[in-house]
Amino acid sequence: MDIWKFYSIREKRCVYCNSLNRERFEVFLNQLQLGPESTALYIACGKGEFLVKMSELYRIKGVGVDISAYFIQEARKKSYAESSGCAP
Repeated sequence: MDIWKFYSIREKRCVYCNSLNRERFEVFLNQLQLGPESTALYIACGKGEFLVKMSELYRIKGVGVDISAYFIQEARKKSYAESSGCAP
């Protein structure tokens, strides 16, 4: 089996692909002081949840990079849904 597909299946129900829970993640986001003209580069972005939330909160632009094509596909779906207001 493709290892990245395995991780995609294993992490399917995870919102954040790291050890932060929702509360810690929100504390982290609230400590950032980004302006609407800011751009974020997120290496190993997983499914892109951090970038989507930072974009919602600060109206920034972001670029996510990840080795898993499956996670990038999920991140693109989230990005499209957030920017268009509808599901892809």
